[in-house]
Amino acid sequence: MLPDLDARALRSGSRDLGALAERCRELSTQLHRGGGALTGGPRSWSGPAARASGEHAAALVTALG
Repeated sequence: MLPDLDARALRSGSRDLGALAERCRELSTQLHRGGGALTGGPRSWSGPAARASGEHAAALVTALG
């Protein structure tokens, strides 16, 4: 059995990691939505800069996954 202090630290660390994971999921969702907003629609962004931005966003989403 772990001493009380260690158990509290583990619970706190577990909550922190859970919160971090949730934030990463939120960022991934925002990247997906933001990338789609830039490249779709009547006034969409196009050209080399748009492609580079899309590739960068895809890399970030992969890293967050």
